[in-house]
Amino acid sequence: MDSPHQEGTKGQDPRTALILGMGRSGTNFLLRLFDASPFTHGRNEPDRIPGSACWPLFEAKDTPTPGPDLVPSFQACARAAASRSSWLDPTPPRHKDWYGIPGSVWLLKTAIRGQRVVDRRLGWEIRKEFRLRSPWVRPDRLAQCQHILKINAAPALAEGLAGLPDLPVLHIVRHPAGFLRSWKGRWLAKNLPDQVHRNNQSRLKRVAEATPSWAKLLATANLENLAETELWYWRHCTERMHAAAEHRPGYHLVRYEALAENPVATMQGLFELLNIPWEAQAEASIRAQGQESVGIARRWQKSFDADQAALLEKVLDGSPLRDWWENWPTPRA
Repeated sequence: MDSPHQEGTKGQDPRTALILGMGRSGTNFLLRLFDASPFTHGRNEPDRIPGSACWPLFEAKDTPTPGPDLVPSFQACARAAASRSSWLDPTPPRHKDWYGIPGSVWLLKTAIRGQRVVDRRLGWEIRKEFRLRSPWVRPDRLAQCQHILKINAAPALAEGLAGLPDLPVLHIVRHPAGFLRSWKGRWLAKNLPDQVHRNNQSRLKRVAEATPSWAKLLATANLENLAETELWYWRHCTERMHAAAEHRPGYHLVRYEALAENPVATMQGLFELLNIPWEAQAEASIRAQGQESVGIARRWQKSFDADQAALLEKVLDGSPLRDWWENWPTPRA
């Protein structure tokens, strides 16, 4: 199949789309499905890499108001991220259009997996990027493919990007009970609960100090309950990101449950939105990755109890998010 690259001039900003969402909400799943295409380059949270061009976004992305340097910082991040990779990124498939000489895919996979082994098994944090260079990649094709940046928990970024109205924004959300279950099992299990709790309390204190309406809401919150602090922060970020971006021409709300139920049809629509060609290899990969997604998306329903239902009702009372999901299951006794 011929490459679909658009005509462009040297030095032109890369074609970039932004995935927004909260951690444990399907952002990684959505990024991996996009990365199934030969004509995409996925970057997973490049703002977490100290010293990178995206690092300034890490502190700026959830401030009470977007700073004046946010748009230039994002543009610098997008330009740099388009020619780099790191161990945080999806392990690339075999059929990328921008691979260079034979062995390129092996070298890239080795670099990514090697950094993961060092970080996860030995505990050494190698949060470094590496540049994708010729002859291992074809720089002209890499520059012109669709670059997908994923940045989590970024309400200030969503608000600040009003200055970039043509930037496609894909906002993925997950049922709060599913989010909370995954957060407990995947995030809290790997981090110190006391530290997570302190961080949440500090975040919510800043929110209350900056926004009178949220100060009133949080006056009813039990900030000594770790799960409740996490859910309040989830609501705050999700509402802000949606309100900031929902009127953008390129904004698309993706519900994780719908994506998990029908990944092929959902991704076909998103590929069309971004003008990414739909081809057989991508479809096969998306179909394979989606085989277990329905079970994962529904898993929270097996342990949904009255305490969880009461917590969700409390935190979501009066929120527009409450109407995003219908037919909540009856809590188990």
